[in-house]
Amino acid sequence: MPYATASDGVRLWYEEAGAGTPVVFVHEFGGDHRSWEPQMRFFSRRHRCVTFGARGYPPSDVPEDLESYSQEIAATDIVAVMDALAIPKAHVVGLSMGGFATLHLGLAAPGRALSLVVAGAGYGAEKQHEAYFRNVSLEVARQFEAQGAETFAKTYAQAGGGRSALRARRDTPPERKLACLTLDRAQDMVLGREPVLHAGKPVGYVTSANSGYSVGRNIAYALLPAALAVPGCAVEIEYFDAALPATVAAEPLFDPHGARLRA
Repeated sequence: MPYATASDGVRLWYEEAGAGTPVVFVHEFGGDHRSWEPQMRFFSRRHRCVTFGARGYPPSDVPEDLESYSQEIAATDIVAVMDALAIPKAHVVGLSMGGFATLHLGLAAPGRALSLVVAGAGYGAEKQHEAYFRNVSLEVARQFEAQGAETFAKTYAQAGGGRSALRARRDTPPERKLACLTLDRAQDMVLGREPVLHAGKPVGYVTSANSGYSVGRNIAYALLPAALAVPGCAVEIEYFDAALPATVAAEPLFDPHGARLRA
């Protein structure tokens, strides 16, 4: 069975798939290494992907000593997994609890990270709400101790709507989508945050933009109503006092069939 061994002897279960530039996924409090299965399946087509169970999450070891858990230890556990797999540097992706561990890895061992993706890790960051968040966290800890993980986990999973709310959101069509736009004229270029117009009315805004050297046109991404975020839809981007024509494009723009990748 694949285990990495942390500096204090705790065994950390890991799984890996694919080949290429390494990507390490670090899971949240309410999940485990299996939570990253969709990302592992997708990114392993072009990357060496690794996911592991944090200490306290079987099949990783579950130390009983409270001193075996800390933010610093969570960060060094990421390094332990990378060391076990002879990975000197990796893109590290963390969610929530894993996001905090990823952030601490970047602070403590920046040389081990090609990049950091820190998602959902702002919990308790607002100083005016610090006491509230601390009290909520302490209450959650008390309930886990009083009721046991098997019982209280069911309540915790429903907090904020839980899985049922995610399913309902998944089944509800999005009102807005991020769309790729190509500017119709080669000389036109935008910078970002410009309004996007359709039929003369503002319908969204540019989130980012850059030169599209490989496709011969400048590119922008814009958040648009779902009904307009379809390939071929003509829009205009308001750039100072000019309305620059653009078209919603299908992605990927470059090498859509992967011919160059396989060559």
